Amino acid sequence: MGMTETALGAVMGYELRAWQRKEAISDDLSQYNKTSLRPGEYNMLMLIAGVHPDYRLNRTFSPDDMVKEPATAEDVRRLRLALGLKHAEIAALFGYKPASWQTKEKAGQRGVKLKTGEFNFLLLLAGEHPSLQLVDKVK
Repeated sequence: MGMTETALGAVMGYELRAWQRKEAISDDLSQYNKTSLRPGEYNMLMLIAGVHPDYRLNRTFSPDDMVKEPATAEDVRRLRLALGLKHAEIAALFGYKPASWQTKEKAGQRGVKLKTGEFNFLLLLAGEHPSLQLVDKVK
């Protein structure tokens, strides 16, 4: 991948220290009260690194490819519907409880918004990413 921790953290929407905590060994995470990557973030990271088991990107990744604007509740709902998934299905895919996912689709809710990596992965799944596309890997 050839990216520094700082650059990779920025691509995924994190400050350096928060990204370093994500990269830490899971036993060490308890001291920071942080969790590891969510499935949506992990899938995006595997795509960036070119090691995803099912997909690859249609071209070489550049940090400029990432959509950095935060997802709106309308975006999240529209993309879920475009994928034809129910709340429970998309929540499981991204590692959330259904109720937590529903807060992402309601404007003004206090729920945690999608991280940059999650939003970009959702855009890719729905075929709506402005500069990248998913391509099935030949197995």
